[in-house]
Amino acid sequence: MKNALILVDIQNDFCEGGALAVPQANQILPIVNDLLTQFDLVFATLDWHPHNHGSFAANHEKKRIGDRIILNGLDQILWPKHCVQNTSGAKLHAQLNRRKIKHFVHKGTDKNVDSYSGFFDNGRIHSTNLEHLLKKHAACLLAWHSIIA
Repeated sequence: MKNALILVDIQNDFCEGGALAVPQANQILPIVNDLLTQFDLVFATLDWHPHNHGSFAANHEKKRIGDRIILNGLDQILWPKHCVQNTSGAKLHAQLNRRKIKHFVHKGTDKNVDSYSGFFDNGRIHSTNLEHLLKKHAACLLAWHSIIA
């Protein structure tokens, strides 16, 4: 069985200077790059929102970042626009070594439901292909790394 590392959303918009930056997020990049060599398989999740995603405050009249709404029957905090498909904010951080990444898993693609998990959306309406990929490659998940706790 192979061991696997899942890199979760190490994207420009979540790193320093991004639309939804995590403080000191860039400090993990050298650590992650060192970890990559210790794993047989590396997968990366990408927050991959359409521009009209329901979690963006800008898409709701008279709503602000941090407000809560009900989106498709689920409690949803409103965020700034971030990780919009095919934008620089949605790209992996330039300092992240991408050579060992075998597969990319897109999440948050349905405008009507947010997705914090790399496996399925918040309503468990849609799953990603991450579980399938892990099974296909007979991978044992030994580590999970995220810049968002």
